[in-house]
Amino acid sequence: MSRKSSGLLDDETPPPAGVLPKLPGLGQSVEAVVQQMKDAAADQPPSPSPAPPPISAPSPAVLETSREVADIPLNRLKVTPYNARAVRTQKRIEDLAEALRADGQKEPITVIPGVGEYAGHYVIISGQTRYHAAVLLGWPTLFAQIDTTIDASDPLAIYKASGTHNSTAPMTALDMGIRAKELIEKGYSISQLADVMGKDRTTIGRCVDLASMPEAVLDQILQHPDKITVSFSVSLKKAAQSLSAEEAAALAYRIVSEDLRQRDFDAMVERQIKKLARDIKPRASRMATLPIKLGGVRSGEFCMLQADGRIKAQLNLVFSDQNLASEFQTRMETLIAEFENAGHDS
Repeated sequence: MSRKSSGLLDDETPPPAGVLPKLPGLGQSVEAVVQQMKDAAADQPPSPSPAPPPISAPSPAVLETSREVADIPLNRLKVTPYNARAVRTQKRIEDLAEALRADGQKEPITVIPGVGEYAGHYVIISGQTRYHAAVLLGWPTLFAQIDTTIDASDPLAIYKASGTHNSTAPMTALDMGIRAKELIEKGYSISQLADVMGKDRTTIGRCVDLASMPEAVLDQILQHPDKITVSFSVSLKKAAQSLSAEEAAALAYRIVSEDLRQRDFDAMVERQIKKLARDIKPRASRMATLPIKLGGVRSGEFCMLQADGRIKAQLNLVFSDQNLASEFQTRMETLIAEFENAGHDS
């Protein structure tokens, strides 16, 4: 769901595979690096090129968990497909870009040294939205704390660490569903994901159901993740399987517009599915209708009907005389036996 950055600097060439670039301030304390950056900025003559606002010193909570800090070029940063937050709206990125433009980067992002295809780069564990905002602003660098305790080759470890670091807002059911779906495709079991995500297997399965909805339904979930929660997943799945994508999306929108409770939405979906079944059920067409009169009075009718590619015969007859009814039964039994014998003979 997240956008790939287009913020690589043209004049920067990547280091050889497996070699991390030398970064300013690596190994120093946060306070020393911040002070060096401020001193260097004060010594520099005014430049017409855009530059990020000054970086504020991190909070004490960040200082306690920092290992190394550095000012990292954006083209040395990589986003990970295992970040716990899967959904980032363009509006959220633009709003954060405006905040960065006005106030600067107040807290460092958190990264880990990359391995494999990300060797020579740093993988973002926390601060991916700030990264996209910095790209939007044209900033050359972001201030980061480097955590070397996380196994960069373990997707579950990356997911767990990013969920711990991303504390600005709780992960939505869609966030969990998207990531769980991707990790299941990588071969991880729902039990493994339940342990890491801190949810039971049923909840993980329902989150995956949400992430597997048709695009029209997903659009509604993306716009209203706080309203269309995992509790609606069972009925939404029924709607998506039984109705058109547009009809299912319209029902999803009603969760928001009518502030529906789960049980009310469940009943609404059931009604819609039953209505569809009635609408598409083929109606029988009459081939022939023969009225039946007893004693000169119409007492019933014999009908030939065609439906579902078959022909059906129906007899509706009311008797007021028991003897007449018995005689009719005897003759019908004889007629039925003749038809059965004719079928065997043919």
